[in-house]
Amino acid sequence: MTAPINHEHDLETTAAFWDQMTAQYCKEGESANRTEWQAHPAAARQRRRLLGATDACEWFSMRLPGRVDRAIGAGCGTATFELKLLKSGAVGHFDLCDVSGTSLESAAARAEQLGVADRITLRCGDFLEAESGDYGLVTFVSSLHHAVDVEATVQFAHDILRPGGFLYADEYVGPRRFDFPPEHSDLVKVLYRSLARELRCQWPELPQPDPADVAAADPTEAVQSDLILPALYAAFGDVELAPIYGAMAFMLWWGLDHDALWDTQAGREFAEVLLALDTALGASGAVPPYFTLIKTQRK
Repeated sequence: MTAPINHEHDLETTAAFWDQMTAQYCKEGESANRTEWQAHPAAARQRRRLLGATDACEWFSMRLPGRVDRAIGAGCGTATFELKLLKSGAVGHFDLCDVSGTSLESAAARAEQLGVADRITLRCGDFLEAESGDYGLVTFVSSLHHAVDVEATVQFAHDILRPGGFLYADEYVGPRRFDFPPEHSDLVKVLYRSLARELRCQWPELPQPDPADVAAADPTEAVQSDLILPALYAAFGDVELAPIYGAMAFMLWWGLDHDALWDTQAGREFAEVLLALDTALGASGAVPPYFTLIKTQRK
């Protein structure tokens, strides 16, 4: 069971956490956080191969029947994805909603650089407090797994869409609070022990996140992530998924020397091999995907 959230206090904690992360790692909307597996160039290349598109924006745009006049980015952060949709002309106007004021400031600055500042509205606060609107698109980019009530959030997103409107998500859908099951993590721990020391951090055993520490840092982190797909199927019916896997890579990344993965030939080669193994295990069902793109539509 998930403990009840103290919305005012815990959302303030979450906002402060992401204010700090944005200030530390994000520049012009792009992540420079080497501890994040999806930020690595090898992960970007693997995503392109799996999606058959240059990036997630192109993958989704190819599935839109036409221009969306009005959209809302739920927990948009620095809004990299949303601003790309605006710049491409796929969306006319975006309401950008996030609890982190620093993230929204970064999004606004990037929008100015891209020449789309007149096509955004900033909303600092909880997505569930957004005014109901006749939206043609709701986007969740690494934000739906922060919903403390996933079913209510998905239903709210459904209800603010006009009939025929789309929901897009790029999400972590793995175990809540990163409490990985032994049948997944034990395999990765064995792999960690077999790695060359220059690829690992100083720990003899692979460190695993403590769910209590995860909640303390950000009370909304992966609080009901395992309910995302069931909630979407219940609210929308048909759902299109494009798994980008990530279970094995995500679990192992915690204990790797991130600078080595970026700056050394051996590290870069290992990142490529790791992501290939990760994809194969995910496709086989041995270690199901923790990350996926999602597209669905209100009937």
